Amino acid sequence: MKLLTLLVAAAALACAVALPADSSDLTEPYDPSSTFDAEYAIDTSTSEPTFFAAADGGHEGINCKGSSLCKRIKTDIHAVQQIIDWNVKDDDEFQAGKSIACKEGVIDLSKHGHGLCVIIANLNGRAGVMGKVVKQRIRDIINNKCDKCGSAPIYEGRNTDIGEVKVDYVSKICSDGMCK
Repeated sequence: MKLLTLLVAAAALACAVALPADSSDLTEPYDPSSTFDAEYAIDTSTSEPTFFAAADGGHEGINCKGSSLCKRIKTDIHAVQQIIDWNVKDDDEFQAGKSIACKEGVIDLSKHGHGLCVIIANLNGRAGVMGKVVKQRIRDIINNKCDKCGSAPIYEGRNTDIGEVKVDYVSKICSDGMCK
């Protein structure tokens, strides 16, 4: 019995040493089983993303989540940001479900036409999103240390269910640049 008490006390001490006194800034670890591998698919007749609801809801705030292929694509979010910054005016308006701009990237030697695209999602009938907001949200994703994919809520707060700007992997990009 003394051995069991000693083991429990040692385990409690180890936990107390391992955890910071203030755990308010700790984040939950990413659990890949809590989301779909790819959050949208491409309708090959239109080359536009078709969105599915995320399994874990949309209250994530700015995050670096996206397709599992994001980490393998040979381009990055800065290339997409450059296309947006050079071509999108602050008063341009964008609707949900359409790629705004894409940057081609190769996954392996046999696959071309893949890339990272900027997409507006989850507006659910709300008005379009202005170019100024799109540019700011991409900067927010980059400032969150995302180097390939990510998303940011359009509106204040963490709720991406009511609108988000996404940079994500797409298997068939609209073009290498602005989408029409």
